[in-house]
Amino acid sequence: MKHLNFSKIEIEETQRRKGIFIGQDFPKDHEKHGWKIDQSVKNIIQTSKEICREFHFSPHLILKVELEDNAIISEGIKDKLLAFGLKIIDEESKELMVLFSEDIDIPEFLAGLEKYKSGEIATKHVIHKDLFNIIKSITPWDSSDRTQNLNMYQGKNYYDVYLWIFDTYQENIEKVSEIKTELIKHNIRVCDFYVSTSVVVLRIHALAEEIDIIKKNPLVYQIQNIPDYSIARSKAIEEKEIQISDIEFDDSRLDPAKSASICVIDSGIFKGHPLFQGVIGDSKVFIGTGETNDHDNVGHGTMVASICAYGDISKDKIYKPEIYIMNAKVHDGGYISEFNLCMSELEDNEIRLSFEQQNLLVEIYERNFGLDEISKNKEFSNFSIDQKEFIKVIVSRYLGIYEKLIPNQMKEIVEYFYRNYGCRIYNLSQGDSKQIFAGGKPNAWSCVVDELQHKYDILFVVSSGNYHPELDMPVEKIQESYPVFFLQNDNARIIEPANSALSLTVGSIATGNVPVLYQNDNITPIPITCRDELSTLTRVGYGTNKSIKPDLLYYGGDRHIDNRFNLNFSEHPNRGLSVLAFNNKITGSLFQFHFGSSFAAPYISHLAAKLINKYPEISMNTVRALLAYSAEVPPQIINRFSSLFENYEPQDIAQIFQRNHQGNIIFDKKRILCYTAGYGVPDIEQVLDSENNRVTLYSDIVDDEEKLAPDTFHIYEVPILQEFRQAKGKKIIEIVLAYNPEVRKTRIDYLGTIMNFELIRGKSFEEVYQVYSTQSGRETDDKADLFEKKFRCDCKIVGKEIRNKGTLQKMRFEFSTDGSNYGDNYYIVVNSIKKWSDKKQGYSLVASLEAEAEIEIYQKIESRVKQQVRRRVRR
Repeated sequence: MKHLNFSKIEIEETQRRKGIFIGQDFPKDHEKHGWKIDQSVKNIIQTSKEICREFHFSPHLILKVELEDNAIISEGIKDKLLAFGLKIIDEESKELMVLFSEDIDIPEFLAGLEKYKSGEIATKHVIHKDLFNIIKSITPWDSSDRTQNLNMYQGKNYYDVYLWIFDTYQENIEKVSEIKTELIKHNIRVCDFYVSTSVVVLRIHALAEEIDIIKKNPLVYQIQNIPDYSIARSKAIEEKEIQISDIEFDDSRLDPAKSASICVIDSGIFKGHPLFQGVIGDSKVFIGTGETNDHDNVGHGTMVASICAYGDISKDKIYKPEIYIMNAKVHDGGYISEFNLCMSELEDNEIRLSFEQQNLLVEIYERNFGLDEISKNKEFSNFSIDQKEFIKVIVSRYLGIYEKLIPNQMKEIVEYFYRNYGCRIYNLSQGDSKQIFAGGKPNAWSCVVDELQHKYDILFVVSSGNYHPELDMPVEKIQESYPVFFLQNDNARIIEPANSALSLTVGSIATGNVPVLYQNDNITPIPITCRDELSTLTRVGYGTNKSIKPDLLYYGGDRHIDNRFNLNFSEHPNRGLSVLAFNNKITGSLFQFHFGSSFAAPYISHLAAKLINKYPEISMNTVRALLAYSAEVPPQIINRFSSLFENYEPQDIAQIFQRNHQGNIIFDKKRILCYTAGYGVPDIEQVLDSENNRVTLYSDIVDDEEKLAPDTFHIYEVPILQEFRQAKGKKIIEIVLAYNPEVRKTRIDYLGTIMNFELIRGKSFEEVYQVYSTQSGRETDDKADLFEKKFRCDCKIVGKEIRNKGTLQKMRFEFSTDGSNYGDNYYIVVNSIKKWSDKKQGYSLVASLEAEAEIEIYQKIESRVKQQVRRRVRR
């Protein structure tokens, strides 16, 4: 039975709610405090002028302003700063903002500061007291701020230079043009750049001493090493027991006009695999050169693509594809230097170069020589003309392979496959292993992925990344430390872009605990995990804004300890512990085994595509919501952590997993489960269909006139039938909210709008409307203004404090007794809270009613929700 669509209540004469103002006062000795600010600012101005003169930069001023604790940057203060010639270009936190001025002398600001210092009175207060009293200190944004966590290397290397972000796209374009001019003056090569309202970044090819110049430029926010694609590279065990003649293949279900597609952003795909016949819709290379070879040389992309296409791969099943795969090749097996990639291919072709010849190639890759140097330089005189031309072809293949920024790759991929084929699902089993997310603001990769999901109706499915516990502890400690090491080691956290706020992030669980031994094996594999437990290799959250990450889990397999000689945490897959997928070899077997979160994510992409095939009209917000609705945390994970609570003290784990209860530090059990297992493992039957005793409703708000304006709310009526209320056993109501707001890196609040919801019972519509119309877009509950606790359905699994942080929110409410006292209807209130975006917000709401008893409620609920609900309220 198909899921049912239901609508929000149409309310006549609703009124917009206004935000509340909170006053603030920070008493200061204005003369002494003003003098301190004055000296700090003048010193920064003098230093900035000296730097600009030395390096011939355009004179700009950047001020890092630390505010008093709990100070509020009101709109009035922002207007005053603008009048002083200062613009807020970043809000690092609630206590730190960064100001920019085109006029390095900022005369208006200093004149206003003089009035404050002198105690000049306007009406009742010292002039500009509201601004200067909230300032604790002013310091420069200097080179150390710009080079946090930057690793410098000898010779020329690629670096990503982030710029400050301004209010408009045009301003950002102008600043990029300005800094490109500055860099050209210093002979620094700009390879690529990306400009949007959420992130601005340039990729450069530069020497270490040239970075010393760049890090002083006032337009530069930060300099970072380029992202390093993180994929599992160990050689897979080949499965040789089946031939193509033993498999039934039928592609008749593929329909170019109707079938959903998944774009696999990876190392390429082996398109010659017989089970990909007719399945690959299009293939394109998005590497920084003119490279057109879309073949998968490492096997990773082929395995990912096979799971996207078929879901769980089984060597004995009938293959009937229903989903098209699009191939977007973005790398060739991870980040390896251009020179090393070239040398590897030359050696594969049995071409050996001398030390001097290799040095010449290094000079070519550093852009000191052109390709013609191979033809004319005497060092290559031992090669024939044809050999030289062949060497030039190989050298050129990797020349500039890393010049294209990942944001531009992502943008070009989406625009190509979305516009040409309407592709809405993008599988990204990739990550930057050097960028472990430890809170704060996301980097360019995550920002652009979120930006694209807001702009287009698309979904990125991202793997959590692979963790290596053997790097943090001796191998013999891994088994006894599992799973507490997830809660102790910061290195186990998710990596960019798994922290993306709008994507579905997928962690890995184990496929089994019975290794398969071969006749020639002389080892005893020691598994650490059992089926349905977290893989030792998965990564855990939280995500951006401390949201629940990973969102979902699926089978990615696991490693094992090899006790052949000394204990070794084996990278070698074992059939009993690994995932089966397609091989990328032209000769040999059709299948291979492997492990990693990379192979958990594509199954979720597969489910998302199956949803689109069945419900082609739904938005990707609804796809996210239905996947989360169907998910459940395996009891094996819950049991593992329950035993952990008995054997460890709360102080043994990271602070994020603790909480203070009546003065005592205890385990935050809900947060531990949410940040390790998310909402759990989706169930394909629940995702796709309702049943007689389990009815799923969804509301897809996509039209502009239907979207939710900032600081307003929608109300939905959920029919609670008598048969449902009085059914024997447990009754379950699940609600999921998914939305895709604007994002911006340089705001305190990364999300432009935040949303939440409440499930209310035992109250009339009029009572619900009147109470929630007084909430004024507040983020937190004012218990005096809301209903008593018994009328607000509480979630036993995830608390609102955790749930409301993300753009995918789920609650589960259960009751066993007759709920007749609470009436025939429950009400869902969907609330929007403006942070900085004025846009109306689209979203999806899913509500499910399920009874343990075998009752038939589907048709009655279908009849109820088909009736248009309209209510009139008093203003």
